[in-house]
Amino acid sequence: MKHYPIYRLLIGTVFSLNVLVLWSQNAPVNYLDVLDLKNGSRLTGTITGLEGDSVYAFKLVTGATLYIHSRTVKRMYQKAQGGPQLFKSYNFREKGWFGLVQLEFMDGQDVSNPLIPGFGLNMQWGYRLHRLYGISGGARYSQFNLQSVEKILAGYAEIRGYMLERQVSPYYAVAAGYGWSYVRSGNLLDASGGFYWSPQIGLRLGAFRNTVATIGLGYQFQRATFNYNISQWDRRTLEKRIEFRRLTLSTGLLF
Repeated sequence: MKHYPIYRLLIGTVFSLNVLVLWSQNAPVNYLDVLDLKNGSRLTGTITGLEGDSVYAFKLVTGATLYIHSRTVKRMYQKAQGGPQLFKSYNFREKGWFGLVQLEFMDGQDVSNPLIPGFGLNMQWGYRLHRLYGISGGARYSQFNLQSVEKILAGYAEIRGYMLERQVSPYYAVAAGYGWSYVRSGNLLDASGGFYWSPQIGLRLGAFRNTVATIGLGYQFQRATFNYNISQWDRRTLEKRIEFRRLTLSTGLLF
């Protein structure tokens, strides 16, 4: 593990976030009832009773009481009352379209300086069939070393799911596809890509009204070939056939 000093700091960040999650879940919180109506209105207060079988007696935060028929209600949930809260009550959309933007950090694996990091940017769009599984397609840009010209753009398909019916939930993801490399250096004559795959586990964290944050640990495998001109005086070249294998720490926004 001596080649992964950057992960000591990153894993410490993950641990701190987990402690923050547990603290926020255990702290005493008062909740208000929220009704989203089909006409686009939103009512905040407390359900004080049920008139008949389908009419709610609803006391607003202003003190007024309204009587709301259940057929006019689109969604009902609770939210934390009082000061700013990091995590809201569970209202995660378990089915439907979703998007994800994810930033990844990885060790650069440079022989002379193992502290040089790499990074990646992942964007995807998909459809969630169930809380436990959804399918998506996306594109991932990876630069395995910030001081290297070896860059990969991969297209992929992914399966992703969330384990618990809670706002804070573990998740899994498995992606596979093909990566393309490209030439952006005078002495890099040619480049080609290859097979790509990446499993990942992590946590979904509540953050905003319609967007939640994610943090995860993963593994990235990518094949690629790079042809370099190693001499200015003749036509000698060097071919590097690489199988990139990297641990990654990611943080993202799911919407």
